[in-house]
Amino acid sequence: MKVKSPRVNPKYKIIGALCLAALFFLFQFGWSILIAIEIGIFTILGGLVMVFFKPASLPNFKLLVGEESITWVMEYSGWKRWFVRRWTVRKGRVRTIFEIKATPFYPGGLGISERSRFGIRMFGCVFLSKDLPEYEDLRRLVEGWRSVK
Repeated sequence: MKVKSPRVNPKYKIIGALCLAALFFLFQFGWSILIAIEIGIFTILGGLVMVFFKPASLPNFKLLVGEESITWVMEYSGWKRWFVRRWTVRKGRVRTIFEIKATPFYPGGLGISERSRFGIRMFGCVFLSKDLPEYEDLRRLVEGWRSVK
């Protein structure tokens, strides 16, 4: 004896599929709402931390000009005070002088290095800001130090 499986009306199959789709939609929508709430909470907490706790300090810059060299020093304060960077350019060894364009956040000025443009990208350069009152005098001084190669 053969038993036939009952045939389900296609209308009920479609209704069942739509009900499952609605259930999956509700699960995913609920999960998305939870993620949005989590993002909102972490954003508010991040903002509060940035406002009420002191962020990392900005560096102080010093320009030391001598008879034979110019040194640009970057120093931090606080817990990063051990991090000091120095870039020095010596008289007669200036290889690259280039203009740095001003931006809304950066005053622009002059970049000076004993290396090529590629070396500047890797090792940095001395920066003379256009905001310095002695900018033109320092520019003429450094241009006189350029090495001929």
